[in-house]
Amino acid sequence: MNFNKLIPFNMNDSEEFKPSLKQINEDIRPTWEDIKKQSEVLVNKLGCPRSFVGGMLHAIASDFSDMKTWE
Repeated sequence: MNFNKLIPFNMNDSEEFKPSLKQINEDIRPTWEDIKKQSEVLVNKLGCPRSFVGGMLHAIASDFSDMKTWE
């Protein structure tokens, strides 16, 4: 896993998030691994190219990077 891309993670021009080592080990890493595993399961279940699931993940990420608020 390459967490260097996450640290520091610029949320916008004035806000920066630096997760602690504890957050990385207890929250971020397990979530990262779970998303990867679920993605592989979906690729196998659908019989689709990995790029299809990659596109789904990209769309999900853009929902967060656009600073949208969810109601």
